[in-house]
Amino acid sequence: MAYATPFSIPFQAPMSSAQVSWLREELGLTIHPKTAIADLPFAFGLLDRFSGFYLLKGEGDRWTLECRTYEEPTPEQVASWRARAEWVVAALPRR
Repeated sequence: MAYATPFSIPFQAPMSSAQVSWLREELGLTIHPKTAIADLPFAFGLLDRFSGFYLLKGEGDRWTLECRTYEEPTPEQVASWRARAEWVVAALPRR
């Protein structure tokens, strides 16, 4: 089953304890332990039964918060999810 990516938000952060805690609290992310499989997300947060936020590790301090869905959400849902994700990334503690 393929998924769609309505949006993704790239950002830079060293992922300090404060930043990881902030993302966990604000987006309800489950943080995965380090794994040898590079394709797995660093974290996942459920949005609805068919959609979620995925936190993906890039090179260095680069990250992407990606919205993935297996169904077609309404434009209002996507706008709400995006606004929330953009706010959380913008408000991410910088230390």
